[in-house]
Amino acid sequence: MSDTKGFIYILTNPSFPEYVKIGYADNVEKRLDQLNRSECIPFAFRVYATYEVQSRLSDLKVHSIIDKLNPNLRSIDNFKGQKRIREFYAMSKEDAYSILEAIADINGQSDKLKKMEMSVEEKKDEETAEEIEENSLLKKRKDFWTKFNQRIDEKGNPFKTGKPNTDVWHNVAIGTGEAQISINLVNRNHQVVVELYINNNKNLFDRLFQKKTDIEDALDMQFDWDRLEGKKACRIKHTIQGLDFEDQSNYDDLMDEIIDKVVRMRKVFKKYI
Repeated sequence: MSDTKGFIYILTNPSFPEYVKIGYADNVEKRLDQLNRSECIPFAFRVYATYEVQSRLSDLKVHSIIDKLNPNLRSIDNFKGQKRIREFYAMSKEDAYSILEAIADINGQSDKLKKMEMSVEEKKDEETAEEIEENSLLKKRKDFWTKFNQRIDEKGNPFKTGKPNTDVWHNVAIGTGEAQISINLVNRNHQVVVELYINNNKNLFDRLFQKKTDIEDALDMQFDWDRLEGKKACRIKHTIQGLDFEDQSNYDDLMDEIIDKVVRMRKVFKKYI
């Protein structure tokens, strides 16, 4: 085995918290300095963890493992006709660390894997980035509900609009205080969940569950029936894919689908409540 020592590293950056950078360097601090010379990103990279190895390009083996597990995680784009494959992965730092941890355990080298403590400055950067992201996310939610209200108006007001706000949900009354239809935005998973939310009545949920097949057949929709054991509420959820605050090109179609399903759910569920 070569005496050359280097490190597979996991880097994070508050500028894009949904990604981690996994690479190799003989000298991690030198590599960090190189990356942080750029003025094109708001915040600096930081070292989340390192794994000491005995050969260069060991990171390629890690890349290969991740690519085989899920080829959609790696950042790949096209620039001026050239395909660019990056060392960035759409995964949490904890998930990235767990992969190195498993490799280190298998090789009996757990002592070679080290997780770094954040400095005070790094913590401040992360808090600032989170605040900026939160403010941006709140604005995107409000923009969505503003457009959603406009779409409801265009569709002839099949149900009442609500004041555009920054909440993740919008409730639609169905004529009873025991339940309502709720529209929930789950942008991280690119989903909108439309659900019958039952406030405080397990018996109502149980009665509806007995009619599960009839309800789903009538609606031509599949639901996740969640009784929420130990809690007062219950949820009967249907998931719609395609929400993306960054790409709003499908908003009209997405909102039309949401409106249509809410209207149908309200009509069918009211028969059984």
